[in-house]
Amino acid sequence: MTDTNRPTSSVDDGHLDLLLGELGDKFVAALDRGESPSIDAIAADHPPLADIIRRTFPRLALLRHGNAPGGNAHDHSQWDVVAPAKYGPAGDCLGDFQLGRELGRGGMGVVYEAEQLSIGRRVALKVLPFATLADSRGLARFKNEVRAAATLDHPNIVTVHSVGEERGIHYFAMQLIRGQSLAEVILELRRIRGEAPQHAVALTENSNSVDGDSSHAEMQETRGFAELSTVVPTEVGTPFYRRVAQLGEQAANALHFAHEQGVVHRDVKPANLMLDTSGKVYVTDFGLARIESDASLTMTGDLIGTLRYMAPEQALGKRVSIDHRTDVYALGATLYELATLRPIFDGTNREELLHLVATQQPIAPCRVADDFPRELETIICKSLSKDPEDRYDTADDLARDLRRWLDDKPIFGKRPNPLQLGQRWMRRNPLLVISSLLTLALLAGVLVFGIASANAKAELQRRLRYAPTINGGFEDYADGHHDAVNRALAATTPGPSQVDLRSFEWGALNALRNELRSDDRVTLNERIREVRRSPGGRWLAILTVRGQLSVVDLENDYRQTILKSEPLAPAFLAAAALIAFSPDDQFLYSAAQAKAGGGDHSPLLRFDLNSDNPVGTDISSGTAQPDCYSVAVGPDGRIATLGWAVDLEEINDGKLQRQHTCVIRDSIDGKLMAQSDFSGKSLAFAPDGKSIAITAGYDYLIHVLDAERLEPKHQLPNQGADRGSRLASFSPDSRLLAVSSKKGVTVWDVAGDKAERRFEIAVGWPWDIKFLDDNLVAITSESGWVEVW
Repeated sequence: MTDTNRPTSSVDDGHLDLLLGELGDKFVAALDRGESPSIDAIAADHPPLADIIRRTFPRLALLRHGNAPGGNAHDHSQWDVVAPAKYGPAGDCLGDFQLGRELGRGGMGVVYEAEQLSIGRRVALKVLPFATLADSRGLARFKNEVRAAATLDHPNIVTVHSVGEERGIHYFAMQLIRGQSLAEVILELRRIRGEAPQHAVALTENSNSVDGDSSHAEMQETRGFAELSTVVPTEVGTPFYRRVAQLGEQAANALHFAHEQGVVHRDVKPANLMLDTSGKVYVTDFGLARIESDASLTMTGDLIGTLRYMAPEQALGKRVSIDHRTDVYALGATLYELATLRPIFDGTNREELLHLVATQQPIAPCRVADDFPRELETIICKSLSKDPEDRYDTADDLARDLRRWLDDKPIFGKRPNPLQLGQRWMRRNPLLVISSLLTLALLAGVLVFGIASANAKAELQRRLRYAPTINGGFEDYADGHHDAVNRALAATTPGPSQVDLRSFEWGALNALRNELRSDDRVTLNERIREVRRSPGGRWLAILTVRGQLSVVDLENDYRQTILKSEPLAPAFLAAAALIAFSPDDQFLYSAAQAKAGGGDHSPLLRFDLNSDNPVGTDISSGTAQPDCYSVAVGPDGRIATLGWAVDLEEINDGKLQRQHTCVIRDSIDGKLMAQSDFSGKSLAFAPDGKSIAITAGYDYLIHVLDAERLEPKHQLPNQGADRGSRLASFSPDSRLLAVSSKKGVTVWDVAGDKAERRFEIAVGWPWDIKFLDDNLVAITSESGWVEVW
């Protein structure tokens, strides 16, 4: 006898199903050993289950061996069944099917290899477990699987051939897949690569423990593959990752088809994805599927499926709708494990896995394998998003992105930016966020108090230093230390939030300082041609009509630095925009100085204003445009110049021909970055760095060019009878362009190609124009006046 007759003193109602399963397993084991356990004895030892045992154990014996042992073993009428017929020596028959070897078993059934006798077809026959016969909900789930799978006609979903009931035993026949589940493929790949085996964790609503996943290989053909590498590359590399994406695409297409028919699988995992010998994937085991037309099988909040592959909302049993995006998550988890050969979480018990699934992110695949494709990682990680709203909307979207990656096209899925990651983390950890905010508020209060205290001390020290500093300033003035006077005045000037301590004594010292400054003014005794102030405000560059170039340091007691230079080349007297500063105030560029020895050649010179003795460095000689006569600098430091390019192939009367060109130069070495054949008198760079304006050349047009490629963007005609545009200036927003001519200034709307305003100058030629803001234009002229329009 076996221990199936061991009495049980008391059984809780919640454990009846487990106890019945345990007794059934022992009963079958005894039959397999050739013993004859007594059904009546087992029923007598377990009164709460007696009726169920007497009704179901004879059916189990019939299914197993064709007879029933123990008790009234030969009184078949007592069992309410008919002994199964035999078909030859191969084994038992169930309806039209002759049973063969057992392929696998799980919580929802036992699967046999069988032959459908009427047509000679090999099938997989799934039989409802005996213990489930007493559970109406279990029977409903069995029928649910048949119903779900039978309605899904898709090349990547196992086909259901027929369904039936024989002697109270429920079964259905389905397509026999010759191959292995992805769970076994993963195990084989780990073995080949010498990696430690991983154990999946299963959890269904009918279990109270965490078990291994071995019971779920219900559809496998145990012979498997002759060589795994014929269907899946075994070595890490691009072919392997592409194969993973191909398998994922097939499974995603199958799931999307099921979703469109109103079926959510809810137990997608490697064990339920079969791979046949041709490399084709099949989705199997719809026992836990939810059909939209029948929600009674699973109430919202039930814990259904295999925990390691459950979506967070599914694993935690949240009172939210479980929809098709749970399958997207589970497929992402399956692809993660297939690609990395490790599960997304390594928890070994229910509590640990629940915590990991709910709160933690899986290790990024690229940290598991250095060569993991970045876009494939993005696809998998998007599928594994904690929030269903952040996953792919449909399995079809997932399949499309996998196909786009396989076709070397940009994928639609994007990695979350840091802000989105932060928002998601806060949604998952609201209590921690609240506690952190309270802590930050407390720290902020302490910090504010500390700052206020420090400010009070600093203000006291400032008041105590005021009188000694002013007195020292007067002494420095008497000693001729002009810099020290400036420092004393600056140190006692209040900041934006400080109390003004200044009185008559500060004003007196400031008046003395102003006298020093008047003695230090720049006197050139020549007419000024151009004046430019550097973007940072430190330098003032002055160019006279004869070519003398001076730079004044506005921040250092107005001491001036005079740059020694040759006279202005005569050929450039009609040009304009001859000097320009770099955006960082370090360099001054000049196209005004002739080469040593005179003549009308003028290179582009660069002066380093941070040096003690600035000397012009030629950065244009040796380039395609050695001579320049107008220069402008963009906000990024690029240099635009107008000048002449020498063509060695064109010789006229023994002289080289020169061609007018506009070029863009690198800010470091002056090398040409772009070149175009445009002539003009001057040019201007737009503040946004996107456009360059060239005033009228031989065609009498004003050209606005693209600052990257020097391609034409707009052409503006000259206004007025003189047709002699000379200077140009963009507004700070780069929308307007002011252009001067002999009679005045015209303001253009660049994008609209139309003139906005025209200002007439009464006396003299305009020397310079500048926008003070987006609406005000300042104009200087030969008359010596400055007009603001």
